[in-house]
This record gives sequence, C-alpha cells and structure tokens, in this order.
Amino acid sequence: MAEGKSDKMSKILLVEGPNDLHVIRHIRKKNPRIVDFDIEDKKGLERLLNAIALEIKVSGRNAVGIVVDANDSLIERWSSVSKKLRDAGIVVPKTPDSQGTIIEASGSLPKVGVWLMPNNESRGELEHFVQEMIDPDDPVWPKSCSYIDNIPEKDRKFRESKEMKAKVYAWLSTQETPGLMGPIIGSGQLSCDGPLCNRFTSWINRLFKN
Repeated sequence: MAEGKSDKMSKILLVEGPNDLHVIRHIRKKNPRIVDFDIEDKKGLERLLNAIALEIKVSGRNAVGIVVDANDSLIERWSSVSKKLRDAGIVVPKTPDSQGTIIEASGSLPKVGVWLMPNNESRGELEHFVQEMIDPDDPVWPKSCSYIDNIPEKDRKFRESKEMKAKVYAWLSTQETPGLMGPIIGSGQLSCDGPLCNRFTSWINRLFKN
C-alpha cells in the first residue's frame, strides 16, 4: 500500500513493514519542511529486497529510497541491499554513509537513497531509532527499562538483540494509545527534533528534492 500524494509515484520510499510506514508518515506530518514523496510497505525484508530492481526501473521514477533495519549486522544488511542495487545497474559505495547514503541519478537510472535503521552506523532496528525520540527526562522511560532489565534471563522469551524493542514497547504500553508508535509521534510524546531524527529528515529531503 502506498502512502502519499503523488499520482505518478515518481519519488518513492520503500519500507519493510507497517510500523516503519506509520512512524515515517507521522514524522513527515510533524515537519512541514519535508518534501513530498510516497511510502510503500513491502511487507517484509525479502519482498523489499526482491522489489528493488523493479522499483528502480519504473517509468518516470525520479528517486527511490530504501529503509531497512540493520538488525544483527550492519555490514550484512548493507551487503544484501548493495547486491540488489548493483544487479539493477546502480554503482554502490563500499560502505554506507552515516548521514544516509545518497547515490545520484545516472543516465536513465533514478537517484537512490539507503537508510539502515537505526543510524547507518550500528546494528539495531526501528525501535532503536524511536528510543532516541523519547524525552531524556521522561519519568516512565527509566522505569520501563528497569522492568525489562529485572526480568530473569530464564523467563525472557525475546533474544538479547530484541532487548531495546522490549523496552520501547514497555514504554509504549503506558501511553495514551498503547503500543502504537505513529499516533504517539502525532501527539507530540515522541520528539522529532532530536539529532538522529533531524539527520533522517535531512536525508529524506536530500533524496527527494527536485
């Protein structure tokens, strides 16, 4: 499902799932300086990766953005995305740019951007990005972290790499719309003015500007 205003979808951002779509949509709504573009949920990493070449070759496409979680290995995720881009004829840098990778248009190929959640520099996922949007003085956040930290390891059902996700969702469960990241951004309980979010919106504008 695409999200945006452009009929021709000349500028499109591909994301892994609905949480990414709703978070980015609400960040865009909170920041009127962000340029217009469409968002499409590809419903999973593999489907997104397999769609890259097709999306790049769509007639009239000016820019394609790709947002994926680094998960357990930034290098492995970059390698997976890079291979699909090279297969589509895109010349890809050896390493991702910490500010968000931008590959300028060349010939008939559109401009391409890649953002590896959370910050293009470390392993992690969308929830690590969202954690940076929580007010450092929020009184519930340390309690949410403590709750997860104090669960005995033998009783934990989540992997160690998912600990931040568990903490963010513990915090989200105390909010007015429990568990929903997008509406909480819309209500102002997650800040869009922090360094990481500003870096992300700057990448969006550089990618999709005319």
